[in-house]
Amino acid sequence: MRPDGGWRRGNAMASASGSPWKTLVLPVLVTGLCIWLAYCAIATGMAGYHENRGEGDRALGWRANSPLALAIKADRLVRRDDHTVADAMARRALRRSSLRADALRTLALSASARGRANEALTLMSQAGRLNPRDGETQSWLFERAVARGDYRRAVLHADGLMRRSPQAWTPLSFTLATRLGDSTVRAALAQRLSADPSWRGTFLSIAARKGADADVAALFQALKGTASPVTDAEATAFFNRLVAEAKYRQAKGYFDAFVSGPGWAAALVYDGGFAGRPGPPPLNWKAIPALGGSARWALDDGAPLGNLRLSHDGFSSSGALVGQLILLSPGFYQVAARARIDDPVADGRFKVQVACASGPGLVSMTLRGAPGSWVPSRAGFTVPPETCEAQWLLIVPVTGDRREMAEMLIDDIVVRRVVIGPLPRKEPDWTP
Repeated sequence: MRPDGGWRRGNAMASASGSPWKTLVLPVLVTGLCIWLAYCAIATGMAGYHENRGEGDRALGWRANSPLALAIKADRLVRRDDHTVADAMARRALRRSSLRADALRTLALSASARGRANEALTLMSQAGRLNPRDGETQSWLFERAVARGDYRRAVLHADGLMRRSPQAWTPLSFTLATRLGDSTVRAALAQRLSADPSWRGTFLSIAARKGADADVAALFQALKGTASPVTDAEATAFFNRLVAEAKYRQAKGYFDAFVSGPGWAAALVYDGGFAGRPGPPPLNWKAIPALGGSARWALDDGAPLGNLRLSHDGFSSSGALVGQLILLSPGFYQVAARARIDDPVADGRFKVQVACASGPGLVSMTLRGAPGSWVPSRAGFTVPPETCEAQWLLIVPVTGDRREMAEMLIDDIVVRRVVIGPLPRKEPDWTP
C-alpha cells in the first residue's frame, strides 16, 4: 500500500458525505431564481398595464420606483390641489428619469398654482422642449405667451398644437386671426404659413372671414414674398366678403396690390384677353354654374386657352355664365369684344351686360359672330353719378322655348372711357 493511501480514502469519504447537500441546495437556488424572475416579469407587466390605464397607485403597487407611475400619480395629485405630495412624487420621478416631461409639467402646474409664475414658465418651457407633442403643455405655453404679448412664441406653440391635433385648428385660428393687427403676429404667421402646414387652409379661411380688412391684406402681402404666397383660391373668400359688404373700393385697392408685379398695368377689365392672369374672383373672371351651359378659359391643368369658350343649350337657364366686378366712375363708356363661331346658329346667342352692383342694368350688347372669323361688337353706356359705385360685367345666354346647343369663342373684352361726348347709347333691354 502507498504511503498516502489513507489520505485518499479519507478525502473520498468526505466528498461522498457532502454531495447530498449540494444536490439539495442547487435546485433550491435555481427554483428561487426562476420564481423571482417570473415575479419580476409579472410585476413589470402588471405595472405597465396599470400605467397605460393611467392608474398610478396600482402601478406603484407592482413597481414602487416606476418613473412613469410616479409621474402619473403626481399629475393626479396636482389636479386635486395636493401640491406638496405632488411635488414630492414628481421629483422622485425625475430622480429616476431626468427626461420625464410630464413630471416637469406637474411641477410647473404646482408652481403656477402657488403664484410662482417665473418658475412655472421655466419648468413648463423645459417640458415643452422635452416633449413638443404634449398638447396640454403647448396649450399652457400658448395661453401664457398670448397673455404677456409674446406673439412670436404664441405662434410657435400654436403651430405645434395644430400640427398635432386638427381639433385645435378652428379655435386657435380664431384667436390668432383677431391679433393680425400686430406686425409681430403677421411676421410669425407668414413664416409658419410659408412652410404649408396642414392647418394653413383653415387659418386663411377664418382670417379672410373674421380678420380686420387691412390686417388680412397685410398678411397676404407678407406671404407674397415667401416661397408659398397666398393662392387665388385662398384669397377668394376675403374678396367675396369685401364685395358682399359693398366695400368695392377697398377690394379693388387690395386686389391691385395682390396681383401687381413686373409689367403690370391696371385696366378697367381684368384679363379681358383671357391670358390666364392670376388673381382671385370676383375682381377676376368667375365661372357661374348654370344649367345647360358652361364657360371655360383654361385647360384642366390650368394652362390658358387664350379666349373664353361658351356653350349653352338655349333653354335650361338664362343666368350669367361668367362675370367679374369692375369699378367705373361716373361718365360715358364703350364696351367691346370679339366673337367667333363655327355654326351660324350660335350668332347672337350670347350677350355682354354691364349692371350696377346695387342697381339697374346699364347696357346689354348682343355678340355677333361668323363661322371661321372674328367679329367685333361694341356698345356705349353711361354710368350714373349716384348708386353705381361698382358694376358687374356679365356674359349671359339668349334663351328661347326650345333646346338648341350653341358654342362661341369670345376674346378681347374691353371697357374704355369715352372722353368727348357720349357714344350712341344702346338702351338696356334686360332687368338684372
